[in-house]
Amino acid sequence: MTHRHAGASIAKALAGRMAPSGPARAISHAARQFPQAAGDGISTGGEAIPLDHLRFSAAHEQVVNLDDLMFRRFPVGWSEGMGLDVAEAVAEGVSDVMGWSPAEVGAQVRRYRAQVAQDFGVGEPCA
Repeated sequence: MTHRHAGASIAKALAGRMAPSGPARAISHAARQFPQAAGDGISTGGEAIPLDHLRFSAAHEQVVNLDDLMFRRFPVGWSEGMGLDVAEAVAEGVSDVMGWSPAEVGAQVRRYRAQVAQDFGVGEPCA
């Protein structure tokens, strides 16, 4: 069973038990295209990711927290420095889209750094 098959089976089973949240629409498995990048980007590990792309992903891909965005949506977390050098810039760049207050931005960055330290034994990059 694939994820797509499982999703279709779950949707079918739930269809008779709860009302849809919106109008029916065709399922598309096509890759989502990012809008044309218009502004600056975040650079780390030799790769630059447009801030517009990070914001688009945060708005449209059910991003839950900073490590979700940096590891699962973009390869920022998998860069040489594990994204520790840009975590705060990324969190601040998507804060309005995610509804994060300045205090929540700080909490997300601390959570990200703690997660990287716990999972990979990596701390702040050397200067």
